[in-house]
Amino acid sequence: MFRNSKRDDLVHEYGDMTYRLTNLAGVISYSNNIVSLPLRPVFEKIFTSYDISMSGSENYKDFDLNFGSALYQQSTFLESLRLSDNQIDSVLKLVARTMGLDNYQEIAKEVEKQNNIRFEKLVRNKFPKTTVLELLQQFVSRKDDLIVKTVTDNAPIPDIFEYVLGLAWYYISNKKVNIRSAYNLSLDADFLPLSHAAGYQGDLEFHYENRTLLLEATLMDHNTQKRGELEPVIRHTVNLTIENGLQPTQTIFVASELDDNVMNI
Repeated sequence: MFRNSKRDDLVHEYGDMTYRLTNLAGVISYSNNIVSLPLRPVFEKIFTSYDISMSGSENYKDFDLNFGSALYQQSTFLESLRLSDNQIDSVLKLVARTMGLDNYQEIAKEVEKQNNIRFEKLVRNKFPKTTVLELLQQFVSRKDDLIVKTVTDNAPIPDIFEYVLGLAWYYISNKKVNIRSAYNLSLDADFLPLSHAAGYQGDLEFHYENRTLLLEATLMDHNTQKRGELEPVIRHTVNLTIENGLQPTQTIFVASELDDNVMNI
């Protein structure tokens, strides 16, 4: 029992350390709580262009117990892959040419641009304005089966409500906002909702030139709205205002029905 609990503790401890290091290095992205390679085309080209081994068969004593082995050396990511600067430079230039770019420093921006294009295509084909309006009405009447059938069966209904609220704001704003970056809930590889935003975050954050807009969504029963939602909404607004250097922040609270006590605050 002790051994199992100790192992579980070590997994969590080193898992957190791995998360922090990889996130800091920018090699792996944890955006929207999804682990991904932000520059996947680059890594694909690296691993297809060079013979890189991700495992080994060295003797345990020579590797794990030898402080002079590669395991204990302070190596950069590229050094651990045993690639030279010239090799990486060659790959980056090749990827840039494939993308039609003049400078490989534009690769990250181009990848993000392509993701936004994919997302907008999804919205255009799967969630036209008429569908979004129908979904909003279905949330009010709680036709959950129809909602799941239209959107996804991989997320709870309240999380889907956050997602659809973002789509609604997209159309309200005449398609001039980047809702993919505004979502704090997790999205899957097809840009469909998975899980709600973390407890310290608001649901949707839109950053404009001179202000920030926070959208908070709930399907909580109106009798418990004040007790269950008021404190988190205020906390999220204050945290976001501080985070943005005291830039004016506006919060809109959206629900399928609103309690009078909430509206009078």
